[in-house]
Amino acid sequence: MSEILVVSGHTDLENSFANKIILGELKKHLPEAKFDILSELYKNYVIDVKAEQEKLVKADVIVLVYPFFWYGVPSLLQKWFEDVLVHGFSHGSKGDKLHGKKLVLSFTSGALEELYKKDALQRYEIEEFLPPLKALANTCGMEFAGYVYSGGLSYQSRHDEAKLALMRQKALDHAKRLGGADRQNFMIPAKFYKYVFAFIMSAFMAFFMSFVLTYLNLGFVDGFVKIWLIVYVKAFVVAYPVLLLVSPFVTKLTQILCKK
Repeated sequence: MSEILVVSGHTDLENSFANKIILGELKKHLPEAKFDILSELYKNYVIDVKAEQEKLVKADVIVLVYPFFWYGVPSLLQKWFEDVLVHGFSHGSKGDKLHGKKLVLSFTSGALEELYKKDALQRYEIEEFLPPLKALANTCGMEFAGYVYSGGLSYQSRHDEAKLALMRQKALDHAKRLGGADRQNFMIPAKFYKYVFAFIMSAFMAFFMSFVLTYLNLGFVDGFVKIWLIVYVKAFVVAYPVLLLVSPFVTKLTQILCKK
């Protein structure tokens, strides 16, 4: 089961409306996930870099939950990026600690979704504000695995009972959609990538090569399928450990040969 780390980037979660509900519900949807509530841990914005890096290293899926402040992430989450994602840890020639992990975004805005259109008030689609975080994932060797967004969740409307009920339902629906990342629980953790890759490649190679060699040596004789399957199993047993051993060297050689 994948290790999921949920990082809350709200600067004042205690007085939040939507994000507080979303995180509360998410704990029900993802009971095995670890929750990193930055506003509780770092009220003075002094980040424990080592502790945060250790949490990231253990995670396979990282979910950032935050309100959309001034077309980007809140200041506390930005500070977390700057302090924790440093050269030599998350990026650079030796900064490979986040390689292969998945990054998921969960964010809300006070403005309605329909206002984030070319011909509406904001003049931009919501997708157009995401390139910095997509670039962050790319620089850190992570996979940008998508986002869940909900608009119309304004803190200013919390005293209007009718709007409050609608916003509460919207926040619950948001959490449910995000918890649909519950499917991540059934994914194989990134740390097993090389084994899965070798398994799949071995299975395909052995499948085709055993078929071709069996046919070339025997033709379509009686019992061909049985003979072929026996050869296939034997070929796979050999191919899998060989691929595990040689793939790092092949990858390194390819990188050398393909350097600009």
